[in-house]
Amino acid sequence: MPATTVVVHLPLRTGSRRVTVHSRGRDEILGVYNAHDLVVLLEVAGVDDPEGLLNAPR
Repeated sequence: MPATTVVVHLPLRTGSRRVTVHSRGRDEILGVYNAHDLVVLLEVAGVDDPEGLLNAPR
């Protein structure tokens, strides 16, 4: 199975974030409006423990 790359961009002035998903040689641009939306998107994408990933120190 090919890898999928998810990039969460810095917040826009509205507070929403652009999310770019690269899979199977193409990019899809999505948008999320808050942390809950991002967690749901990552869960649907199959990411294990997306809420924990958001809270992980970087």
